[in-house]
This record gives sequence, structure tokens and C-alpha cells, in this order.
Amino acid sequence: MGIVLPIQINTSGSNSVATSHPGFNPEKFYTNTTANRSVLRSDGGYANNFYFSPIFLPKCNLTGIGCDITDNSGIGKKLRMGIYTAKDGVPKDLIFSTGEIPVETNSEKIVTLEKSLPGGQYFTAYLASDTFRIASVHENDCANTGYLIGVDLPGDKLPAGLRYEFPYGEMPQVFNPEDLTKKACTRSPLIFFRLSVNA
Repeated sequence: MGIVLPIQINTSGSNSVATSHPGFNPEKFYTNTTANRSVLRSDGGYANNFYFSPIFLPKCNLTGIGCDITDNSGIGKKLRMGIYTAKDGVPKDLIFSTGEIPVETNSEKIVTLEKSLPGGQYFTAYLASDTFRIASVHENDCANTGYLIGVDLPGDKLPAGLRYEFPYGEMPQVFNPEDLTKKACTRSPLIFFRLSVNA
């Protein structure tokens, strides 16, 4: 069973709740449209690496965010999750961050929240103090990255997401990749959302 952490999320802003969508059950978790779960290796969750995965979300009310840590938990280890706006193929403005989540057991890490979003393309964000084996998505299952991130040449592999070397800590309000070292991203953490879309 997952651990539900009642962490407070900053909900300031004027975004309104959704108007219509037939498919979402507010009791379930949802993730990227083209994603197969993989936990065979740990390279989906290196320590001190900022991971981003593109995701489309309808106009909605987010009520939860989560991931699944399957190995290497321990006392003093921690992670953060969040979501950024997307601009020019990279993350831009932080919409929210969970704050620090302890990872003392191998289990789902779930944070409850209440945040309204307009529909559009976003980036999920993941940052950890330690290298965890985490449910992740492989580059071969990431067709949506070809649309939002793009590649240099048609023969290039589609990445699983974006990955930058970044010291563990608070997620920046504005992400600036210019001074960061970009790394190959063959796997990226799967971030799940609970959401409701109200008529």
C-alpha cells in the first residue's frame, strides 16, 4: 500500500477547474499517454539529476501526484516531484513542487494536493538525493517526446525525457538549462497524477 503524505501545496493562482472530459476516474492515477513501466535498471532515477518528462493534461483539478520506488530506499534519503510549464521544448516555470518526501521504504510515494490547471503541455519533474530504482519509462516507449522535445536529426533516437546534472534541493521557480550539463536520458521516472475534470 502506498504512503500518502499530506504535504501542503501552494495553490495560489486563478486557473479554473475543467469543463468537460469523459475519461478520468478521480480515484485512479494517470500518466503519460505512451509509457510502458520498466524497473529493470536504476538509471531512471539517478541522484542529483533533474528529470523532466512531457505530458499533456486537460483543463483539470489535480488532487494527487505519485511515483513508485522499488529499491534502494533508506533513512535520510528523499525526493521531490513537481510540474513545470513547457516552452520551446524545455521546462520553464514551476507550477508546483511537493517539497521534500522521505524515502525510507520501497513503496509508492503519493502526495495529496489541490491545484487547478488549464489544459496544455507540461513537464513532470523529479529530483532525488540518492539513486533509486524507480518505475520509469524507457526511450523506446516515448513517442510524445518526439513531439514536444524533438531531436537534432531524423535518425536520432527519441529520448525518454530530459536529464540535467543538478544538486538535490528545492526546485527552481524558473528552470534555466543554459548553464547545466545535459545528460542522455534513456529512462525517465514515471510520475502519476490523480485528477478530476468537472462539467
